Amino acid sequence: MQAFTYELYQILGIFIPLITTNCVILGRADGFAAKNDPARAAYDGLMMGLGFGSVLVMIGILRELLGTGAVFANMHLLFGPMAANWQLTLIPEYKGFLLAILPPGAFIVLGLLIACKNRVDEVLAERAKAQHVDTPVQSRRVRVTGVIE
Repeated sequence: MQAFTYELYQILGIFIPLITTNCVILGRADGFAAKNDPARAAYDGLMMGLGFGSVLVMIGILRELLGTGAVFANMHLLFGPMAANWQLTLIPEYKGFLLAILPPGAFIVLGLLIACKNRVDEVLAERAKAQHVDTPVQSRRVRVTGVIE
């Protein structure tokens, strides 16, 4: 888009990645909803929303904690004067880590969260293998054409 329609690229700016992300999320939701009943699709949508939301909150809290040593700083800018005292300083006398606050820090934190999730999945798979119980093999239905004598 930047090469062929530069003016449009300039106008849309940051909205292009946001639009693409929304398309990916909505495409996944539509794909699930098309194959399932409305109750399961609504439940899946709720759980996907909670999952994406919790990941975004975790990334934000980790970035803020690594970047400043505190969480919920400057919340008065979002919620007004009632949130002036919401800051929790978890690491006193912390000088800060600028990379965590910058956009690349979000990708690094996301990569670390994915690595942690993959490790948890590996540990759970190893435990399941160690506790493996032989289950009877279920019979498969076989389609037969022709005459059986």
